[in-house]
Amino acid sequence: MHTRLMMVLAFGVALVPACAARAADSKPADKGYALAASVDPKPVGVGKPCRYALSITPATGWQLKTATPLKVQLNAPAGLAVDKKTLTWEDLQPQQGDAKAVGTGCKGIAAGEHKLGADVTFFLCNDEICQRHVDKIELAVRVE
Repeated sequence: MHTRLMMVLAFGVALVPACAARAADSKPADKGYALAASVDPKPVGVGKPCRYALSITPATGWQLKTATPLKVQLNAPAGLAVDKKTLTWEDLQPQQGDAKAVGTGCKGIAAGEHKLGADVTFFLCNDEICQRHVDKIELAVRVE
């Protein structure tokens, strides 16, 4: 029994360097989706209306289903106002393909380069599971 245990331990110790080398050579896994944010028009005029949109494009084999929760929390700078700070499926915009987009109105308040951030929480589903994702995206918005 003692000999068998020693053999198992020796085998396990021999595998550790091989596994570590393989892990060091591997590349990080793809997120499985792409986020994109935009403002129209560009540049935004001071006192003028604009439209903010955030789209989520799932990787092949995954779907963004409207039956699952979606929350986009906008972090608007002082130089740019947004009509809604929290976006959900109620703010869904027409979109082609597998991508889904939500949006809201916005307005230029002060001239300059402003960073409009978004904290995004959503679920991607395939035939077997739904997986929760949390991400951030920031968009540079020029107001003139």
